[in-house]
Formats: sequence, structure tokens, C-alpha cells
Amino acid sequence: MRNNKFFLIAMIMVGISNVGCAELEEAHRSQVRADEIMNQSNRSGAEETIPMPESWAFPQVIESARSISPNNVEGKPFNQSGLVYTADELGKLPLSSMTDEELQKYADIVTHAYPDAVARGFPPSCDDLPVEKLNETAVAGLAYVSIHALNQNTRSNAAACLVVIQNKLSQHGR
Repeated sequence: MRNNKFFLIAMIMVGISNVGCAELEEAHRSQVRADEIMNQSNRSGAEETIPMPESWAFPQVIESARSISPNNVEGKPFNQSGLVYTADELGKLPLSSMTDEELQKYADIVTHAYPDAVARGFPPSCDDLPVEKLNETAVAGLAYVSIHALNQNTRSNAAACLVVIQNKLSQHGR
């Protein structure tokens, strides 16, 4: 359950363009807890070393990511919020029918810079995730991780999660 909560928090944090001030304040308060979870994960000696930001706090995480990945996979620059596309453009995406290759270009700057680190917050199974709480950037982030994560298991898990999410989105007409 703890991983599911972190996944939702992480997806909310990286989908900044789709939230208002109250949600940003909640995400900021939640970042302290997210930092704790990520730091605990990093202290596990058996895990591989992956690139991670110094802080998951907004806007520091955006600027850290910008130093690594200033453009998306199409070569388009990320805006100040860490996105390339507007909320209107994202809202029109047929998420359930897009391939991972098509979806990946809509992922946010943090996912581009730190795909393995972002994936550490994914739940072991996406079967119980409420898709109505996921925004387009979150779904695109799964696609990006499924292609670009350094760790093969991370890529496979993200790909499997994306299939589950897209099936659920299809059932919801998205």
C-alpha cells in the first residue's frame, strides 16, 4: 500500500500542469514523505546505483532534471513546469490506443532525466490503481520508463503496468 501511495504522489508531482495551487501545496507537503521513501530505497545495499535528483521538491527537481534532459525525445524544450505540451493538448490524447513510442514524448522532464528513480515509486502491480486519478503525463511517463529505464526489470514492469492502465482507460473511454 505504501508503494501505491508513493506512486500516486509521484505521478501527481510530475503532472504539474494539470493541478491547481491547493494540489501543488499538498504535493509539496507530500514531497518530504516521498524523499524519505526514496532515501530509504537508496540505502538498500543490494540495489544498483541509479541517477537521482538531490531533492524531489518542486521546483528543484525540475531544474535538476533540466540540467540532464532539457528536451523531450522529439528534441522539443521543456517549459518552466517541466512539460512540452499544454494541458489542452494532453487532454486530447487517445491514451488507451497509443503505442509506448507515441506516448513517451508526452512524459515530463523528471521522468526523462530520472526514469529508474521515478519507477522506484511504481507499485508492484497496477491492477488496483484508480485510472481516473492518473493524468496524461503519468501514463506517458510509464511509456517512457518502459523504453528508457536502465534496468531491464524496471522497463518490463513499466511496460506491464502500461498495458493494465491502457486496458482500464479503454474501459473508461479514454
